[in-house]
Amino acid sequence: MKYVFYAIFTIAIVVLSYYLMESIRRPVNFHNTWAQRKTVVYKQLEDIVELQKLYKVLHDDSTYAGNFDSMLNTFLTDSFTILKIVGDPYDTLKKADTVRVRYPARDSLGGFLAKKGYLKKLTEYNSLREKAAKAEHDKDNADVKSFNELVETEVKNFITKMKYVPYSENKSMKIEAVQFEIKAGTVTLEGSRMASNFVAPTFEVSTTVGTYMPEFEPVEFSMYNPEFVPTKIIKVGDLNKVTTAGNW
Repeated sequence: MKYVFYAIFTIAIVVLSYYLMESIRRPVNFHNTWAQRKTVVYKQLEDIVELQKLYKVLHDDSTYAGNFDSMLNTFLTDSFTILKIVGDPYDTLKKADTVRVRYPARDSLGGFLAKKGYLKKLTEYNSLREKAAKAEHDKDNADVKSFNELVETEVKNFITKMKYVPYSENKSMKIEAVQFEIKAGTVTLEGSRMASNFVAPTFEVSTTVGTYMPEFEPVEFSMYNPEFVPTKIIKVGDLNKVTTAGNW
């Protein structure tokens, strides 16, 4: 009989030890996961801000993107103008001319992504860019076509990725990936007594804490941190203010 009690006692110790370790592991895992995911989500929101700034420049500072489809279309089809000096500006015998040159917005964003290290095919991009630059006026050149196709694919992939809130998809819970809420608007700014009021563009991109923490039930995990409120809105920009800052 004592062996039976000994076995029961041993099992009880194992079970209690498991629950003790689990009571320690769960809050630690929750806090680590939340911290890591917040960093990723905030970084993506900051990248969307950069896209919005570029979008506004391409629209003569008049508006921001109100949806990701418009943003993608702009970067794939629009262009911007820069001033280019033709000739040697230091040659005192001949006056250098300044001409306006239009460049595809797609290429500009491609350069931005390359600088940020976001291109999946960075080595191929750099190689094709050098080759395409030598034949930039020859649209039928194979290297120019390959470069344009690569940049277009990378731009599409990047903006498509930017649409979705990281970690919002949970296959075990049958939850599909959720898109960020994105809106654009305007706000009237009051000028001085000598100046008229003028309208400025605004935007807002947002999600909720629960969107990127779908597997963590608020009833249980709010005990570990009262600041864990799944309905809390995380955003950059503000429809009613001229700002590109985040609310964290």
